[in-house]
Amino acid sequence: MRRGLLFALIAFSAPANAACPVGTVITVDNDTPASGYSEEKPANWVSHSVEACLGTYRYLSQYVGDGSRKGKAIWQPKIAVSGNYE
Repeated sequence: MRRGLLFALIAFSAPANAACPVGTVITVDNDTPASGYSEEKPANWVSHSVEACLGTYRYLSQYVGDGSRKGKAIWQPKIAVSGNYE
């Protein structure tokens, strides 16, 4: 299993003609460009590889950026259809 900053939504009910049918998985991951993951104050974050999981993890550090250890990780999935999601 791949580990890292990952957020996934699975559609469980949507109209029959919906562009996001039941079973569709929407993944937001720090290792997937343009997936919806972003960071506030990215210079304050450090990335480390998790080779066994083929990914990275990120954390705020006092040794990089402005040294404040302040920032936000933002998961903003691209959902084109309104509805109920798990």
